[in-house]
Amino acid sequence: RNIFYDQDYLYISYSDEVEEDCTTLSILKGKIDFENIQFQKFFTLNECIARTAYKYTAAQSGGAIENYDENHIIFTVGDFRQRKLPQDIDSQYGKTLKINKNNFINIIS
Repeated sequence: RNIFYDQDYLYISYSDEVEEDCTTLSILKGKIDFENIQFQKFFTLNECIARTAYKYTAAQSGGAIENYDENHIIFTVGDFRQRKLPQDIDSQYGKTLKINKNNFINIIS
């Protein structure tokens, strides 16, 4: 979905099938050494969406990553065309998340 570089680290967001027929967004993070980048899963949303859900589309999944400040990135999360999720305050879908670069704690904006 997106590639972002910051302070010798590469962040990659992608659609992640965490279980059979259960998709979410995740971020990989790897330190650049110009020979071999070892990526680790950095962040995963706390819920997934069935690809068989009514009107599901990965085109509306978001995934943009940008720097917020020295200690945080922001991550846009779409709704996969599940239009009730952005209105649900407990859902991470349809939100912009502020994620700590060091301890992975996220804050819903």
